[in-house]
Amino acid sequence: MNQSNKVEKPSVFGNFLAFGNYPALLVVDLIEGFVAEDAPFYTPGIEATCQNVSILIDAFREHNFPIVHTTVEYQENGLDGGIFVEKIPALRKLVKGSRWTQFPDQVAPDSRGNIVSKRYASAFFGTHLAASLTAQRVDSLVIVGVSTSGCVRASAIDALQYGYRTIVVADCVIDIDKEAHQVNLRDIQRKYGEVINSEQVLEIISLIIQ
Repeated sequence: MNQSNKVEKPSVFGNFLAFGNYPALLVVDLIEGFVAEDAPFYTPGIEATCQNVSILIDAFREHNFPIVHTTVEYQENGLDGGIFVEKIPALRKLVKGSRWTQFPDQVAPDSRGNIVSKRYASAFFGTHLAASLTAQRVDSLVIVGVSTSGCVRASAIDALQYGYRTIVVADCVIDIDKEAHQVNLRDIQRKYGEVINSEQVLEIISLIIQ
């Protein structure tokens, strides 16, 4: 058959997922250990990411949609980090109560915020997140934070598996590996959720409340 006469099959991936009626914002690991310039996991350019996230935080607060903030924190002996801290020893610097586990003012939770303390990549693994979202009747999860190829991706996959319409905000996530950032956003879009920008999120949530 002539190559030009071949008919391309439609992709089996990437079907569109619409927002539900009650979204929550999941702010993944925007703590000093990732944001401060002298932090063990600092990513250049994260300041712009935090600025974009702060705009979404303000919008979700204005519309009274739930916001969840995750922090990573370990015992001083690191035993609660299991194999993860063996693979990434720098995680052991994120000791509970230390500066590195605290939230910068720009993206810090307020009195209405739900704080999830986690030990592993996914915000769902070993935490109360799913139960809290279910109790609030959340049906869509908008995910922002760090890092795209790590905790953001892991949380996005679990969000889908827990039954949430999953949205990752492209200009509100970041990765120290730019190639990994792009590859994972593409893969999330193909398999696990929608990847859109913060302006689109703002437009959508303003329509939900009308």
